[in-house]
Amino acid sequence: RRESRFCANCGAPFDGQPISLTYTVAHVSDVGQLRSNNEDSVRVWSFAGHSLPAWALLVADGMGGAASGEVASSCVAAAVEQEIVARWNASDPKPEDLERWLRVILRQANASVYRQAQSDPALHGMGSTATLAWLEGDRVAIAHVGDSRAYLIPPSGPGWQITRDHTMVNLLAAIGEMTAEEAAASPENNLLYRAIGVAPKVEIDSYIRRMQVGDRLVLCSDGLTRHVPDEELIAIARQHIDPANACQALVAWANQRGGEDNISIVVALAKAGASGSS
Repeated sequence: RRESRFCANCGAPFDGQPISLTYTVAHVSDVGQLRSNNEDSVRVWSFAGHSLPAWALLVADGMGGAASGEVASSCVAAAVEQEIVARWNASDPKPEDLERWLRVILRQANASVYRQAQSDPALHGMGSTATLAWLEGDRVAIAHVGDSRAYLIPPSGPGWQITRDHTMVNLLAAIGEMTAEEAAASPENNLLYRAIGVAPKVEIDSYIRRMQVGDRLVLCSDGLTRHVPDEELIAIARQHIDPANACQALVAWANQRGGEDNISIVVALAKAGASGSS
């Protein structure tokens, strides 16, 4: 299965060097219809100079009173950039090290946000989601905290959510205290039990998947998924060859449904070859 660590064709575990793919990447962050400020941060970085070009993608959705949500997500983005650039300049990460590499980067981001929150009473309690992806060759590695999401969408057949939402209702559903339908309908379905920056340490989920030509990787904040269910998100992403058009179409659809929160999206399309991005 491609949603696991094993080859879809032969069932062998991932090993060896990544196969050359290139990616066209686009991103957007929209304030939505009801908010006056944008507490999301979305970033895309491209890297060259080692064996293969690479891309890092981040969606962070801040939370907290007044402007502290904006501060939290911006702090995550700044910390990730500092760490990821320094580590890339030092060495090209090996495929088997990618998950650990990204977890370390998000731990540093967690420490940075927590320190800033503790240093200013106005920022106490601030936090952020963080979904960080690294694309290199035919591998995508992801580190994740919160309820922003990553999806893998092949050209045909089922697409799926890679990440797990760290929401209280999702946790209650997992232990049988609530049905999936009750969790989805709950007015408290955005309450997180895990976030960046709210405690000195945080548990980080990580994943690695294999990409193929025509696959799309979508990262997004919950401002999209609260209005656009998975099947529609997957269909809209597939309808647009250009990732920038896919981003705009998804934002428009979420805003037509109410746009109750900020909407941030990154779409990466895998193509044959080893150079070129946008």
